[in-house]
Amino acid sequence: MLLNICRILAGRRVEAQLDLTDWSKNACCPMDARILLALLRLEDGDRRGAIASLARNLAQIDDPNTIQAMIVIHAERNDAGEAQRWAQRLCQLAVFWTDRPMVAGWLRAVGLEVCECPAEPPDALVEQLALEVLACESVIPSLEAAARYDLSHPRALLLLRALESAFDRLEAPVPACEAMARLALTLGDAATARRWIDVGLGLNPLCAPLAILLSTLPAADRAEIERAGAEIAGLPRRREQIDALDVVISAHPDWHDLRRVRRRLEAA
Repeated sequence: MLLNICRILAGRRVEAQLDLTDWSKNACCPMDARILLALLRLEDGDRRGAIASLARNLAQIDDPNTIQAMIVIHAERNDAGEAQRWAQRLCQLAVFWTDRPMVAGWLRAVGLEVCECPAEPPDALVEQLALEVLACESVIPSLEAAARYDLSHPRALLLLRALESAFDRLEAPVPACEAMARLALTLGDAATARRWIDVGLGLNPLCAPLAILLSTLPAADRAEIERAGAEIAGLPRRREQIDALDVVISAHPDWHDLRRVRRRLEAA
């Protein structure tokens, strides 16, 4: 990418364009490289070729920068209807993916309307993130922490929906249960948080983070907490489970919620 930018700056534009054209056919070609190729083709008056370059990106992912380039191409030709259609698509992505105020300001600057944001993330975006999570499950805790730190409810909702979509395909579902419970609490949805805590404890009743998270649910859900505790207590009693829990309790004597889980297991 940097090599071709240097070629353009050095006046070797044709050489750069030929290399970008060949590179753009490769599935691993960066999005920015295809956008650069589209802009070069647009300067040459090849509007159809520019759109074809961007279409390759959009066939892989709903990339906001690529959609912005599409808007520029149609706005440049005074095709207001098509430009507004792409603007609507950009608005749907912006609230869940990019900096919405910046996008809204940019759209107004080019004379386009800012569309209302959808309440739920687009299905394509959810499935796309779900596939990325499935490819590297170890990033789930980091993504969840980043979503909470960012204080962006739309992005937290996108991650929650993606994890829900990927859940049945995960190799290690318990960390995802914890992440979904925390995301749901961030969104103010205690019922969903409680549901994923129950699922996680059903898979691993010795999961200390979930047991602790269970005790943090709002007081209004106290009856549901007791119901969840009853379900935990109803799990098959196995001595090795209790012994393993004793090891954790001895290492963390201040984790009173673990003691509560142990009592429920022993009473089963």
